[in-house]
Amino acid sequence: MNKKSKESQKPTEHKANTRSVLKRLAGYMAPYKGAVVMISLGFILSTLLSLTPAWLVKLSLDDFLTPEKSQYLWLMAAGMIGAVSVQGAIDFFIRYMAESRGQQVVYTIRQQLYRHFMRLSFSYFDQASTGDVMSRITADAETLQTFFGFASIHIIGNSLFIIGILVVMFFWSIELAILYICLLPFIIFGISRYTIKVRPAYGKSRKILGTLTDFIQEQLQGIQVIKLFGRQNQTVQAFDKSNQRFFQINLEAGKITSFWMPFVFVLMGLSTGVIIWYGGMQVIRGAISLGTLVGFTTYMGMMMRPIRQTGMLISRVLVSAASAERIFQVLDTDPQVKDCQGAVDVGSLAGKVCYRHVGFSYNHQTPVLKNINFCAEVGQTIAVVGPTGAGKSTLVHLLPRFYDVDEGEITIDGTPVKEMTLDSLRRNIGIVLQHPFLFNVSIKDNIRFAKPDASMAEIVSAACSAGIHDFISTLPKGYDTPVGERGVKLSGGQKQRISIARTLLMDPPLLILDEPTSSVDAQTDEQILTAIDTLTQNRTVFMIAHRLWTLKTADKILVLKGGQISQYGTHEELLDQPGLYREIYTLQVDTTQYGIVTENTLGSSGVK
Repeated sequence: MNKKSKESQKPTEHKANTRSVLKRLAGYMAPYKGAVVMISLGFILSTLLSLTPAWLVKLSLDDFLTPEKSQYLWLMAAGMIGAVSVQGAIDFFIRYMAESRGQQVVYTIRQQLYRHFMRLSFSYFDQASTGDVMSRITADAETLQTFFGFASIHIIGNSLFIIGILVVMFFWSIELAILYICLLPFIIFGISRYTIKVRPAYGKSRKILGTLTDFIQEQLQGIQVIKLFGRQNQTVQAFDKSNQRFFQINLEAGKITSFWMPFVFVLMGLSTGVIIWYGGMQVIRGAISLGTLVGFTTYMGMMMRPIRQTGMLISRVLVSAASAERIFQVLDTDPQVKDCQGAVDVGSLAGKVCYRHVGFSYNHQTPVLKNINFCAEVGQTIAVVGPTGAGKSTLVHLLPRFYDVDEGEITIDGTPVKEMTLDSLRRNIGIVLQHPFLFNVSIKDNIRFAKPDASMAEIVSAACSAGIHDFISTLPKGYDTPVGERGVKLSGGQKQRISIARTLLMDPPLLILDEPTSSVDAQTDEQILTAIDTLTQNRTVFMIAHRLWTLKTADKILVLKGGQISQYGTHEELLDQPGLYREIYTLQVDTTQYGIVTENTLGSSGVK
């Protein structure tokens, strides 16, 4: 993708703090308040049950570990088995419910993201790389499942568990609990430092992953060119550089994790040793019972897992926050071209087009078109010619509002295009591009893309008019033949005629032909021109072409030079007057005497 978008259409790159990102993510759970309440109650009950075994151990040691009361030990064992069994069932319920709701939320976010991508203007995709877009829809959205379905649930459960243990600890021995609490700030410090350091590293990792995905996609699309020029080794080396950046940033995150997590574990082990020493002295003096100390240390051992796990889960949440931030950057980007307030559905248009004092630039700095004034009557064919970079494609792309003009206005049948809804405007404009795009579906589905409810008879009729039906009939699967990715199983001429059939099926009153024959051979060129003759009947047509003899039948020829109209008139009128059109036409006639047609005859500079 090129870089000619307007600044205002760049994705928002501001850095939101982790709390605001997570709060926004949590907002997606609002439709599932009932499930959240059920999960919360389940967590509370599960926490209470998880505290039962250590309490039963204390009771057994203090009250029943004697010959006279040994018959009650089986009740302690049964109670412990029952508690963990019920807790297991509850944990299954809350985790399944959390996972299912998490999957639904991620589905919603991915749908919202894809729908928003479809709303964004062309200027966004001019500057956004395809790989980065794909990474945000797939990898970043999938990472959020960790937040909704696993990490956040365990963090909540672990937090409740730790709080419950601390309450019991204070109930058993205030002195031991205070001593343990005094050691906790060091553990919390280690976890917080880890959190602060690792999040930026994961943010960079997600960004570089998007760049790496874009590189891979581009190289795979250009595999023929790579092999043709024998650049496999150079491409591998270039990939290695990108892969090394991804490796280094993940290594940096791993280094942070490798230091701070063991640091936390050492502190936890140190605190356990201190408690055993001080608590043992308390038991010797008779201040607390042996069961209390054993239960206390049992709870401390049980706390090791949630504290240790919470540190790792925070890491996953931070990865999710980094991915969410990239997704929100897209969702917070407003489409530059959108329906204006009060825009109307115009239905079917007649096709009179007027450009009045139109000016345009891609960056609000360098003008691409300046003071464009002309009108195309209903049914007229307007040929647009000029050197490369004169603004030909830009001129016609303003008509369906791929971009909005900076100055002046464009009207159809006297109504400014900005006063029409985008959908209704574009329903009235068909476009045949220089490089047609076909989807990786059947020929039938590619033609039907312009009119999803078209009957088979309509599809065949459009293919016949485009001169592609006979070829399709020779295929074993006929119209059900898959065309491959981007139509790779078809020739350039075949793809172009299928594209023409698709436009014919749409039956628009206005038509844009953006150099549809510039990259095919002479025989294919003739076949496509025959199809175009059918396509242009009874329509207002804008045709861009380098081969000027294909434009002799145009009603008017508009010559662009330097973003301005240099000449305007019929083919004969322009040949009779000195100017760029006669120079180009004469030069092309001279070169074609020897079978030569080159784009260089039209000059080169700038953007199309």
